[in-house]
Amino acid sequence: MKNYESPSPGRLRTLSTSSKSSATSIPCMSGLVPGRHLWASKSGCHVLGMIEDYDALCKQIGQGQKLLAEMDIQIQEAPSPTGRELETKGLRSAPLGRFVTAVNTAKLTLEEAARLLTLLWRVSLPTNGQCTLHCEQTGETEAEITKLHKKLFEQEKKLQNTMKLLQLSKHQEKVIFDQLVVTHKILRKARGNLELRPGGAHPGTSSPSRPGS
Repeated sequence: MKNYESPSPGRLRTLSTSSKSSATSIPCMSGLVPGRHLWASKSGCHVLGMIEDYDALCKQIGQGQKLLAEMDIQIQEAPSPTGRELETKGLRSAPLGRFVTAVNTAKLTLEEAARLLTLLWRVSLPTNGQCTLHCEQTGETEAEITKLHKKLFEQEKKLQNTMKLLQLSKHQEKVIFDQLVVTHKILRKARGNLELRPGGAHPGTSSPSRPGS
């Protein structure tokens, strides 16, 4: 926000050259406040807003008061023109121009103060321990968030247990598979030994019958 300094007689001309640009270059110090209409009530006895906006409003009012006081001094110190001076063109054009500039600057200051005033709103605060609808909604929201946090923690715990079971199951499968491989090798070796024994029966051949049988 552009701050206006109280003009002295020597600085009024400088203010006149920047008055037009000041009206369009004043930035907004604060945007819309989340929950702007919190506790809003046309019959409320309190005003709610950001402290930055309130401080800026007080500063604008103070600068406007100082500017008007200096303008009043200029009016009182200005000599009364004579009839001859009134006929002389341009004799008092410079003081008049400075006064017009001061008026324009005061107008901009008041407009900025009015804009800052719109950033504050009238509210009705809860009293005697009573809670408004917003308070109830806030409590319900906090309870719901707590419930979701608890549910999320339980789901995370279940997921960790499931991962542990999967890891254990994979380990058991690997042990069983390794044991089957070892058993298979042992059986193959035993079969090979049986086939290589002297006089061992070969598959598909019958043993010779004894005499007299």
